Amino acid sequence: MNKEELENKKIKNRNEENMSKIAISKDADRGLVDVLNRIDEKFDLGRVTKQDLASHIIMRFVSSCTEKDIHDMRVLFFDPITAMEAKIKTIKETGVIPDSIRDLLLQEFLDASPQPAAKKSKKALNSNIIIDNVELNKESA
Repeated sequence: MNKEELENKKIKNRNEENMSKIAISKDADRGLVDVLNRIDEKFDLGRVTKQDLASHIIMRFVSSCTEKDIHDMRVLFFDPITAMEAKIKTIKETGVIPDSIRDLLLQEFLDASPQPAAKKSKKALNSNIIIDNVELNKESA
């Protein structure tokens, strides 16, 4: 290797040390390519890569990110299963179950419990019957 190749390799290694990889959705990648194409159109004075553009977009967002943005993302990525797991962990650690959860669990239990069946009423006696033993009936009359 000549001296220039060694220098290029050192620069490449330094650049890789400053890089981190992420995976993005296909839709996000298409959007990134669309913006990249808009930048590159009629731009001969420089070169922009997807990595450079993505890094710039992220850093720009980081510098202008507000508490409302943070809240909106939390709402966007809210997961009820994860929320319940976190609440269960807290309940196990403290031993205290909030009343709202206790009421919810009790209601679920009551809704799932089998309800006692109503007693069946006995059939009323029927006077329309056939008397098989006529002899006994005549003696009692």
